[in-house]
Amino acid sequence: MTKKARKARPREELAVSEDAEIIVTMRVADCKLPVPGSVTRTCALCDAAVFVSPSTFAIFVGRVLPPIWCGSCALAFARRGGTA
Repeated sequence: MTKKARKARPREELAVSEDAEIIVTMRVADCKLPVPGSVTRTCALCDAAVFVSPSTFAIFVGRVLPPIWCGSCALAFARRGGTA
């Protein structure tokens, strides 16, 4: 899915099931010292730049990478009771 297509998705489509896998990571702006080898990706909800460590990618070798959320979006999601 392209960035444009992702940005065009209505928020209602971001329903998350109870057993969904989501990668939660720190925003680039909030992280002073990233793990060596980390790469920059974007949060699936707010498009903020986030760091993803090499070990995270190693866990998902051969599988589809789940959505990546920044910590702020994950906390907001939890505070809303699990609704996007």
